Amino acid sequence: KQGKFNIENCHKINDKNKILINIKEALNDYLQIEVDDYLKNKISNGSILENRYNEDIIVFIYQEKVLAIYKKYDRDFTKIKPWKVFN
Repeated sequence: KQGKFNIENCHKINDKNKILINIKEALNDYLQIEVDDYLKNKISNGSILENRYNEDIIVFIYQEKVLAIYKKYDRDFTKIKPWKVFN
């Protein structure tokens, strides 16, 4: 089991009729923030950001696609840092 997904939701690698879940949908339990071009560039470059959202994990979206997953920065809880960045 991983998060809300359990073994019944899984497919074998050789299944022909796989139904894959969209990453944005898979991450819908987390706060999702749509970003503008300015913030997109900061996120794409791996910038540490202020945690204005007061969340442990934040998903940043750009033009309906997942741009990055950020998590609370363990050295300074007022900030968030990149965990996964998708280009």
